[in-house]
Amino acid sequence: MRVAAERAPHRLERLGPTVTYLGRLPRRRRCVRFPIRGIEPALMGNRARITRLSAAVVTVATATLATLFMGPLCARARAEEAAPRVMSEPTEYTDVIDAFDAPDPFDINMHLAFMRSVESSSIDREVAGGPGTRYTHVADSTQTLNSLLLGVDVGLYQDLMVFVRLPLVLSDTRSLRLPSGGTCGSGPCAAIDAALRDVPAADSGSGYLFDPSFTSPTRSGVPDMDIGVSYGITNQFRKATLPTWVVSAQNRLSIGHVMEPCASGTGCNGGISRGTARILLESRWSYRVRYLEPYLGVSYAHEWATSGKSGFSPGGALPGYVDITPPHVLEGTLGVSIIPWEERGRFQRFAIDLRGRASYVSAGRDYTPLFDALGVSPSAFLTTPNSDQLVTGGSGGKRVPFTGLSNVDAHMKLGVETAFVMQAAQYIRFRLGFGFAYQSAHLLTNADRCNADVHVALGDPRGGSCAPSAWNPLYRPVIDLPGQRFRLSGDLIFDLFAAAVAQF
Repeated sequence: MRVAAERAPHRLERLGPTVTYLGRLPRRRRCVRFPIRGIEPALMGNRARITRLSAAVVTVATATLATLFMGPLCARARAEEAAPRVMSEPTEYTDVIDAFDAPDPFDINMHLAFMRSVESSSIDREVAGGPGTRYTHVADSTQTLNSLLLGVDVGLYQDLMVFVRLPLVLSDTRSLRLPSGGTCGSGPCAAIDAALRDVPAADSGSGYLFDPSFTSPTRSGVPDMDIGVSYGITNQFRKATLPTWVVSAQNRLSIGHVMEPCASGTGCNGGISRGTARILLESRWSYRVRYLEPYLGVSYAHEWATSGKSGFSPGGALPGYVDITPPHVLEGTLGVSIIPWEERGRFQRFAIDLRGRASYVSAGRDYTPLFDALGVSPSAFLTTPNSDQLVTGGSGGKRVPFTGLSNVDAHMKLGVETAFVMQAAQYIRFRLGFGFAYQSAHLLTNADRCNADVHVALGDPRGGSCAPSAWNPLYRPVIDLPGQRFRLSGDLIFDLFAAAVAQF
């Protein structure tokens, strides 16, 4: 900066970090220039005033810079202190382990669970004649299932894992008893006897289809194995604006001996497996909001006969068969995980898991509470094989025996579940809970007499009185004819479970 140097000596002084005074002493306005606007040079009479002004400017500038640059950081810190310090894992419903994800390059989970399920229901039979549809309560059914579930999850990549589940049935007991636990001496009560009799009673045996005080053998073993894969499409803890979204596919393979109708004390092998394969497709979503993580899911299960094909379609692939595949299941889940306590530094968490389920079970051929009782029935209407041809005396064509399976109606299943989940440490998690479910009333025996989707020529023995449709060889009038059918009602299921997961 150039000033009138020839008239007087000049001084250059540094006053603080931001203000520099360059002027001529004695004071002359034309020789002084200030970089700070709005301050008249006349106010700067001496060095003391300049020093005080410079200190004030430095203070104001420092406060301004602190507000601009440190304010957002302080606000963010206060927000983080107010918000819960959460773990970076979603609820176990949508949790997918992974691999090649720093700082943990590989994850594996080991599962061990115990489950006890008790199902009780009423068995009714239609009463022929009279106005409307009437039923007689003929028996109460109870099934108690105790099982262990072994499993392993292996992470393959970020939010991608494969898993295996292997159930071990410790005991599966099924029984029928007289309604309300009553007794009628050595035989059924009169009303039940009338409801269970053949029409006509031409079986030359006991005169009724089954004893309402019936006990199945205790079954045990490994029925099947599940193999599946899960992938997290989005993860809230990787991108906070998106929910956690997981899709999975699971295949169930039967590996145990296929179930066969059997009565307790007869020495037969009742088997343990359904003899089917099943594929389950599922999609799950969850989103953490402070102490709550609501979630929902939808799934679809498609099942078909494999090793048990002879039970679902005895006699082979016959054109008259109607609904020989097991029921398909469409299920929806809605729940919330309540997390009242969480310690991120110690990797500890306590959660209360509340969920509800609603399932639609389609019509199909299935195992029912009457599987054993009807399968070993002494009635000639069930022990005599059918034929795929409607001819005099039932001779000719392929023989179709009764296998105990029956055609069930579509129905709904509603359930609720409560679980307490404790992440005790980084490598161990516990889950303890109980559940309750209700199954809507539906027919247990309801095979169609004719297959309207298959047409045969007039005079074709496969049609008979069903022509031009084909005759269904699985049809048994003694249990499938309206007025003779059996129904399940008042079905309640109680579950108790405890599980532990080791996480590596």
